[in-house]
Amino acid sequence: MIGLLGLVLLGAAPVISYDAPQQVKRIRLTVENAGNVPRKGWPITQGVPFADGELERGAPVRVVERDGRILPTQSTYLATWKSDLKFVKWLLVDFQCDLSASEKRELFLEYGPGVQAATPPQSVTVTRGQGELLVDTGALRLKIRTDRADFLGGCAVKSGGEWREVFRGKPGPYLYLVGADGVVYDSQGGAPAPRLTVEDEGPLRVSLAVKGFHASPSGVGLCPYTLRIHAYAGRSELRLFHTYVFDQNADKLEFSEVGMNFPLDLGAAPRVAFGGQAKAHSAERWSRARILQSSDIAYEVAFDGKALASGEKSGGWASLSGPRASAFVALRDFWQQYPKGYDVTPDGIKVQFWPASSKQKLAYSTPWKERALYFNGYYGDPSATAHSRDEATVKKLLEMHPSKPLNLKSFDPGSVEDLLWIESMVDKYAPNRAATHNDTGTEDGTGAAKTHEVLLRFSGEPIRDEEARALGTAVQEPVIAPADPSYMDGTGATRGVFGGPDARFRELESLQDAIFEKVAIDPMHRGRRWGYWRFGYPVCSHAAGTSLAWIAHQATDPVKALRHAGPYNNEDDDPCWGLWTQFLRTGNRRFFIYASAYSRAMGDVGISHANASRPDVVGLMHYHSGHQWSGGYSPSHTLNTSFFLHYYLTGDRRMREIGREVADGAVRNQEPAGLISNRTRRLNREFTSPLVCLFEAYADGWDAKYEDLARRSLRWFLRTQEKPGLFPTSVFTRGPLGDEAVVEPVGYPVALSAITYPAFYEALRHFDDPLVRKTVLAAADYVIDTGELGDHRAMFCTLAYELTGDPIYAAYCKHRLEEYRASARETLEYKNIAFFSAIRNGEVPVLMGTVNRAMKKDPAGLIAAEKRLKERLGKTPRTLPPPGVVPPTRNLGVPRGYAN
Repeated sequence: MIGLLGLVLLGAAPVISYDAPQQVKRIRLTVENAGNVPRKGWPITQGVPFADGELERGAPVRVVERDGRILPTQSTYLATWKSDLKFVKWLLVDFQCDLSASEKRELFLEYGPGVQAATPPQSVTVTRGQGELLVDTGALRLKIRTDRADFLGGCAVKSGGEWREVFRGKPGPYLYLVGADGVVYDSQGGAPAPRLTVEDEGPLRVSLAVKGFHASPSGVGLCPYTLRIHAYAGRSELRLFHTYVFDQNADKLEFSEVGMNFPLDLGAAPRVAFGGQAKAHSAERWSRARILQSSDIAYEVAFDGKALASGEKSGGWASLSGPRASAFVALRDFWQQYPKGYDVTPDGIKVQFWPASSKQKLAYSTPWKERALYFNGYYGDPSATAHSRDEATVKKLLEMHPSKPLNLKSFDPGSVEDLLWIESMVDKYAPNRAATHNDTGTEDGTGAAKTHEVLLRFSGEPIRDEEARALGTAVQEPVIAPADPSYMDGTGATRGVFGGPDARFRELESLQDAIFEKVAIDPMHRGRRWGYWRFGYPVCSHAAGTSLAWIAHQATDPVKALRHAGPYNNEDDDPCWGLWTQFLRTGNRRFFIYASAYSRAMGDVGISHANASRPDVVGLMHYHSGHQWSGGYSPSHTLNTSFFLHYYLTGDRRMREIGREVADGAVRNQEPAGLISNRTRRLNREFTSPLVCLFEAYADGWDAKYEDLARRSLRWFLRTQEKPGLFPTSVFTRGPLGDEAVVEPVGYPVALSAITYPAFYEALRHFDDPLVRKTVLAAADYVIDTGELGDHRAMFCTLAYELTGDPIYAAYCKHRLEEYRASARETLEYKNIAFFSAIRNGEVPVLMGTVNRAMKKDPAGLIAAEKRLKERLGKTPRTLPPPGVVPPTRNLGVPRGYAN
């Protein structure tokens, strides 16, 4: 009997013996099956980098076992090194392999003379017909209608020698939203036909993107959706990525249910089962079955309206087995993204991303509807900071403003004692008000998106619960097969991020590992930072209160510790990239899981993807705040580096869409002169962060619209410096064409307030402006001479070392790493009141990479450079302006030569 669940599966990829030809090159991949279940012919998709000039676009590659057996392989390029598209920078590789329970083993990706990719015995094919498209995996056939809203036209599974249709039809499966008023908006009734694109088409995997709108029966359309469908050679499953965007007025529309409905024809009296925490919950005779995961620690199963089982964390799967066929569905991160549910009848399965049985409506408004109450006198009220311990004034302020939410950051706590006093004031006088230690604002969730991953599998045979449980575990524990970190480092595709392990950096690597676990992961678990919108976000830093609360309560009540902490959308020094660099440094699967969850949350939830009344904010992220949406839209905090890196490592096209959407916002809002626009926002990061995003988008696909705007904007910005390395504090685009530079000048060097490393890295590679080089070298020298710019600005020394080979720049990187050791230890000992800021450490693996290259190239020269560094370090200290003093603006006119 062919098993439904892939443990004994159709079309498991065969292996072919071969004699390796001469000069074949090998890249080691490490495949890790984290779930304690075996997998047969399991599909794996992995991005792999290549050095410039190493692999020509279109050249074949193949995956082989250690013993030389060849696995059928599919590959497609994701990015190239130059606009000529000749050499691959990132390659997406698909293959299938058998994995025993909890196995971790090596495979190899081969390329070079004589290498040919093997194909599976049954390739997945796409046949295009009049008004329809047929995808055939050999085990499953999916029919897509290309000319109507009811686009999922049919699905047949192979059983023995026959094909059995499993979709009921009229309608086929569809997406739906149910308004709080009961109005149903779906993809098949009053909606127009969606747009279908074949995004990947190879022998092992085909992916389709279906883009359309939900609509009411009367044709009122709203909330665009994208359904990405992946089909795999020899397998009877579909992997779906369901994305929708809220494009309505958040104060006027809420939803009671969101999901996909799969009408199925599996035969009479099917058996139903749900994945429970310890066992499956099943029924033979029933008419309606439901499971609701209402929180991260509570689920309930009901048959025909009677609650018959409950637990904490469900397995996230459901199965339906009839005499004709069987169906299995699993939603990844089911309990983590609560509420979630399945609503099953003998006629089909509803996958409920937001269940109707949830006690709350799905709202896009926030409790932050009026300006928050500040306790530091910022808006003219009396001041009552934590230092004052002025309880009477706190009480008075709360009485003066009886409905305002509370900005606890304005108490300005500096110690655990301050924090405890603040909490006592809130608990005593305003226990039910919205309050946060983070920033505050009054925006809402208009334009927010959400993506869910679903695996749907069919079989002509019944499903056994043990099979379903094993597959459910496999879905929750994805397999990755990354290349060795040291190899990735050597390609240059990760921009100099160090790849370990290396005994010379053992302590430094251990400290970074511990920071990731203790700062990013541990609070999420013990503080129970889960839910539909919160999943993936680390705890917001940027203010001492969140860290002090964690230090005060993490050992006794970690949930209480985070009750006033917001999610970390992002920061201008890109902590999301900080997490990704830790994966690149280690290849640690656990780090990959959390970094990818963060970039997914940040990209989908934190960025506005639609706003009819404010189109200028589309592509911008909400500033980090007490709520994922209440913060204002912030160009400086909207960085797309992590989205593209996520895409390069996984092939996830949604992440690429978001990365380009961010850059498109800068293109759309540009000045008439063809420059990034920043008319009013203070600090130069409001200009340089969009510049980074343009460079990322340009390097992704070499689109001239990004290049032109990035080139002009960089040249213009560099010409606002007093001299190379002396950046203005703020830079504004003024005048009728937007090319007049108005600056807030600065009296100290390298006054960059946002990460610019990707922009300067790419500018040095692709642009020929000599001022770029002069600026990098001057900035690096200032970093050394001042001796106190040890954050992301230290990466100017990385760039300067690559430009000149002078080991003094590497010596400074090594010096900075010594400083980092001390701060990391302080964080791990809960002595750092900026505890949650410790993930803002993406520069550390970059500096490690520079030191590693210098050690290999000229160890004696590095030692000598360290002596020279001592003579220079800190000899020219900065003179900072007094706190709160804003320098007067200066009109520089139109910078000469920027447009040449």
